[in-house]
Amino acid sequence: VLVDPEFNKYVLQNEGRLFESKVLAPFRNLIGKYGLSAVQGELQRKLHATAVNLLKHETLSSDFMEDIQDIFQIRFGFNCESVTCWQIVLNLMAKKLLDLPPSEEMGDIYKAFDDFVGAVLSFPLNIPGTTYARGIRARGILLKKIHKCIKERREHPEVLRNDLLTKLVREGTFSDEIIADTIIFFVFAGVETSAMAMTFAVKYLTENPRALEELREILDEPCYMPFGRGGRLCLGLHLARFEIALFLHNFVTKFRWEQLEIDRVTYFPLPSIENGFPIRLYSR
Repeated sequence: VLVDPEFNKYVLQNEGRLFESKVLAPFRNLIGKYGLSAVQGELQRKLHATAVNLLKHETLSSDFMEDIQDIFQIRFGFNCESVTCWQIVLNLMAKKLLDLPPSEEMGDIYKAFDDFVGAVLSFPLNIPGTTYARGIRARGILLKKIHKCIKERREHPEVLRNDLLTKLVREGTFSDEIIADTIIFFVFAGVETSAMAMTFAVKYLTENPRALEELREILDEPCYMPFGRGGRLCLGLHLARFEIALFLHNFVTKFRWEQLEIDRVTYFPLPSIENGFPIRLYSR
């Protein structure tokens, strides 16, 4: 177990040369053998580069801004008490990865994604009724939806779409299995990173008047590497920052809020807020 920040940077920056990334079989079964955490070498570099190119800062500024604003307004404007940060991000990911409008079949996708995420750090017992088995089933539901979208792209290539799935299909060198696993991994990584950061931001804004000053101090710490380093730098680095900035702008300028119950931060198996930090929103 390495806890030295500088040496951790060295490991991450030399992955593929001096070190090789490995994932355990139970996690690989969920993300697929072609999920970006599972693949190595040239395939990993090519998939990573394709995805990063879609989500570079210039693309976000020109292509994503309006979609992000629209989704925030739709979700904040409808049944505010039931909105969760990860649902907001999942709507955006569905739009930008698969070109799905926010309302299309999202109830089923919410449930499948919730089961999928719950299985990632569960005991890997694949028998009916277990959390892990529900995650495997959810992966099947997500794959079915993605393969349907892939089929549409192949049958109607003339339709202009600016989403990651279309770019992977048009690349012409990736099989449907590789494309589907890449999309599933991308959704998982993007939603988890962005939604967790948004929830923590709301909690600290509510409970800590010095939140922004403390955040600036944290950003200067050498051990601050939330998006990794090197060839496996998080694909959603710019997307997460972009979403969080727009989320906080909308949240602070358009709403007042009150905390509904005492909540606390837990750190096992991952940092999270125990009950999701429920709040009630009021329009300004």
